[in-house]
Amino acid sequence: MLACGYKYRKPARESLLLIVCAVFAQSALARSYLNCPTKKVVIVNASSGITSSSAEETVDFWINEAAKSLTLADGVPLIVHRFDDRWISAARGDVSYELDRQDGNLTYASSTTKDSVKRS
Repeated sequence: MLACGYKYRKPARESLLLIVCAVFAQSALARSYLNCPTKKVVIVNASSGITSSSAEETVDFWINEAAKSLTLADGVPLIVHRFDDRWISAARGDVSYELDRQDGNLTYASSTTKDSVKRS
């Protein structure tokens, strides 16, 4: 990074090298890794009653700013519905993900159906 007001002049060859390194650094920043510790809550509404359980879980993503894509850490691509400075919304199968980029909160939800009854 160049600091404003710096008076020492470097030879042209060193300046060119600094510019090339800065371009590579910007390219690397276009893809970032996101690690989200979460609390997974499962609610089952069965004929015998409602039960619930919870567990700590980590959801990891690769975010590619240039391609506006979101991929799970294991390489599974997500279908992106919204990708802007505020939100990233994506889905894979019956799981939907919403990332609030301003505060870093991740929300995800899914539902399953058994015996023709949809459960969320």
